[in-house]
Amino acid sequence: MKIKPVKAILLLLIILTITVTPLFGADDSEIVEAFRKNFTRGSLATKVRVLQDSIEYEDADMAPLYTLSLEFITGNSWMLQSDSLGRELMLFTIRLLGTHRIEESAPLLWEFFNDIDDNALRIEIMSSLGATAAGNSVIIYGINAWLREYNGRFKAGEEVDHKLAAETVAALGKLGDPTSFPIVFTTGTIGYSDIVNLSAAEALGGIEGYFTDHIIQVIRSSVPEEKLAALKAAYGQNSLTREDKASIAIVGLDIGLYSEVLDTEAEGFLRELRYEAVRELTALNWSGGTDNLIQHFDNTVFEYEQKLCRKVNLIEAMDALGTSGSHDAAVRLTIYLEVLNSYTENGQIVDEQIILSVIRNLSELGDNTAFDYLLYTGYLNYSGSVKRAAREALKNLKNI
Repeated sequence: MKIKPVKAILLLLIILTITVTPLFGADDSEIVEAFRKNFTRGSLATKVRVLQDSIEYEDADMAPLYTLSLEFITGNSWMLQSDSLGRELMLFTIRLLGTHRIEESAPLLWEFFNDIDDNALRIEIMSSLGATAAGNSVIIYGINAWLREYNGRFKAGEEVDHKLAAETVAALGKLGDPTSFPIVFTTGTIGYSDIVNLSAAEALGGIEGYFTDHIIQVIRSSVPEEKLAALKAAYGQNSLTREDKASIAIVGLDIGLYSEVLDTEAEGFLRELRYEAVRELTALNWSGGTDNLIQHFDNTVFEYEQKLCRKVNLIEAMDALGTSGSHDAAVRLTIYLEVLNSYTENGQIVDEQIILSVIRNLSELGDNTAFDYLLYTGYLNYSGSVKRAAREALKNLKNI
């Protein structure tokens, strides 16, 4: 029996389909295994070519191939680092692991980072860790600790790679773990180049959690220099609410007042921390926290007398009390006015700007506690400007 031409063609197509499909429709695992075999038996040049060709198979999971390559380069790094093809293979492998976010490679990548002393490779590894180590607390804590030590070397005057520091904070920003905020913040404030500072600023925005809480934690737990930097950085954040900025300033003032002083330099930073916090609270016209504001004023009076601060710092301390709206603040300023009046009675020269500031803030508070001493100010040997200010303040007290 003869097969008709049409049927013959159909039969041929069926046979071709059965025989050809396995050739072009190989299982992904078979494809990957073929790449692994060629990688294992090939030369360095072949290994590089195998990795290049693997990119074309977008639907196949090439993690086993790239992991195999990672094991090869880490086990033979001593030999590959001095060979141009070897370095190409190393860099290409590390980059592919990060591009494809192969998380199982992160532990070995981190181990490799710590084993080598090649900044170009370290930069590439850190970039890949930013894509592969999310949620791995051991690695994240390790990177935090490494960067802290690296910053210490930089501050000690050692030569460090700024690009590596920048890539490290960028990786921590991508990983987004809240524990990284303090060290990323510090890295951006200790004097690295702009590339590091910009990378740190961007990384901070990627870290999980509430920015205000993070900044407060830095102020509470870091060294005095970093406390001050954190406070100043908070003021530059336009996204922070008035309440957020006040919360940060209140903590800054508290820490500045009651932190243990380790040395003269630390004392200076804590003093500046108080001044900055009080300046911000005054600008916000924030009421509350009077006890700390009074303590700050007491400290500043002493510091001014000891020539440890400028006159403007004392005036700012009085302004903070004046905006507090507190009876206790009025009592404290009234006592200070009494002291200044006693100086004048005894023939001592009282700075006119200071006594005018006392009077102005007592007028702002409008508390009748100050009445007697404001009245007495007008009878002493002050300038006409001071006496006029005292009279105006008295009118303000009467009108409240």
